[in-house]
Amino acid sequence: MRRRTPPSCPRCSRSAAEGVEALYRTLPAVRALREVGYRLEAIPESVALILPVVPPSNPRAADEEALAAILRRAYDGEPISRD
Repeated sequence: MRRRTPPSCPRCSRSAAEGVEALYRTLPAVRALREVGYRLEAIPESVALILPVVPPSNPRAADEEALAAILRRAYDGEPISRD
């Protein structure tokens, strides 16, 4: 299979988070986990399932507190951030 080279783009220097945000603005996609029936009470169980499979090479620390914070932001549909 032949690979296609993406067209050059003056905005291609955006971060991955900025690219995902731009994509969200163009799609009629849900932003919040609560919109798909995820329950806030499920966060501890989700963290327990995710934590063991986070690869050691993950660029961010992935402890229980960090994962729970990510899931709370996703539950509320907060924009992706780099912090």
